[in-house]
Amino acid sequence: MFGTAESRAQWNLPVSKEKVLDVVSFTAWRGKKVLEKLSDIAQRILLDEDQTWLRKWQDMIEKFLNVMKFAFQHEDFTDDEVEEYQDLIDEWFYQYVHL
Repeated sequence: MFGTAESRAQWNLPVSKEKVLDVVSFTAWRGKKVLEKLSDIAQRILLDEDQTWLRKWQDMIEKFLNVMKFAFQHEDFTDDEVEEYQDLIDEWFYQYVHL
């Protein structure tokens, strides 16, 4: 996801001596890149799973990316943007996080 066929990425996931995945830290732009690829990754990993569940998962990722676009904005928010951002957060939270 970080490299290309011509220029492969040169890093490995950190794994402990017990073969357990350690904490992975990303810069903001790399974290965003991972999030953008999660839908494709999920489709490959969950190939044999219920397609309804996969579509819901992909929808959740897409909505979260819309929320994150606001978080990466470099300009000051207008009042309308603050309201739109809050609406996106509320929709995402109550649809996918709230129990």
